[in-house]
Amino acid sequence: MDDGLKQRLVGAIVLVAIAVIFLPTLLDREARRTVDLTSQIPPEPTIVAQVVEVAEPVPPEDIPAAKALAENYPHEAVEPQPATDDLASEGPAVEPSASAVRPDAPPLSDSIEAPTLNAEGVPDGWSLQVASFQSADRAEAMREKLLAEGFKGYIRSAKTSQGTVHRVFVGPKINRAAAEAEKRSIDQRFKTDALVVEFKP
Repeated sequence: MDDGLKQRLVGAIVLVAIAVIFLPTLLDREARRTVDLTSQIPPEPTIVAQVVEVAEPVPPEDIPAAKALAENYPHEAVEPQPATDDLASEGPAVEPSASAVRPDAPPLSDSIEAPTLNAEGVPDGWSLQVASFQSADRAEAMREKLLAEGFKGYIRSAKTSQGTVHRVFVGPKINRAAAEAEKRSIDQRFKTDALVVEFKP
């Protein structure tokens, strides 16, 4: 048998096999599957609202009654004791020094204005520039005089075109009115003309 005949026989066998496999499927239309479009989601349950009755709370009977405010916070009035000769004999009375009590100091009153706030919400502060020196020793001496009189003095040094300048300040104060009042006291004591400047930390 030649090769051409073999190839034709093999081809015929393959075609017959394909026909045997697919022909019944093409002819049998009932064997085709259909998609079930019925929903498989269960129906929505029916919720029935029920009213639950809650009994009123009943306080226990063994709770003691509340005490009066005077019984919870007892206190006794303390009467001032009069001065006796024993206290006077312990030693001479001590008079306050001039540096501790300043008669020209501004009185504390409600008329002083409330402190203002800057753009950052921080209270403004004010200081007094009492003097300016090129000598650090003279600036320190001035600061010591201010401290001796009860003023809170401090020194800030800065470089200028004419050299280093040492400025003596007093403060700070939380409002300008208090700084102005202290300026009058310092100018009167030290014969100065202090400047009210904004405090810079």
